Amino acid sequence: MTAAAEGAEYVDRSYATVSRLGVGCELEQLRGVEDVRRVCRTGGVMGVRGYVNWTSGWAEAEESVRFLRRVVEETGRVRFETAVVERLLEEDGRVVGVVLRGGEERRVELTVLATGAWTPGLVDLGGRSVATGQAIGYFQLTPEEWETVKDMPIVFNLSTGTVYTTLRPFVSLLSMIRQESSPSPNTAAY
Repeated sequence: MTAAAEGAEYVDRSYATVSRLGVGCELEQLRGVEDVRRVCRTGGVMGVRGYVNWTSGWAEAEESVRFLRRVVEETGRVRFETAVVERLLEEDGRVVGVVLRGGEERRVELTVLATGAWTPGLVDLGGRSVATGQAIGYFQLTPEEWETVKDMPIVFNLSTGTVYTTLRPFVSLLSMIRQESSPSPNTAAY
């Protein structure tokens, strides 16, 4: 986590909280621009203050779901269907299926929502969970650039709302994500 000067106080408070609660974390406080540049490895200025948790990271969610789907499909007891869901079908306070775009219903014993950032379009989460990240771009790196950033931690710059990460090891891609409110579920492309 990094920030410009105006976000330094928040970063320091966040670092103190993570230090207090982060059992098993390998934390390093970034006390100035040079520390931030050394850790971020981009050559540019990603903030004047920050910290890094060397034991944190993101899961390869897409591959995890593919693996789980294969395992579940092998049981022969589950059928997967991809469709645009308009709303959940409820009876007596219980979800019993979904209503698809066009009005067709699917009644099932168990409904599993794998809707990610579009979940609030189907379920009122009351502000308990807000999806905020949208990929802005993926940058194909040269072998030399990849060597520079391949071990870079996930960088979340609070001042700009951007996240930079090498999400897929050994593919030589750098991902840039902008943190902001999720678009409508109807704007999603699959």
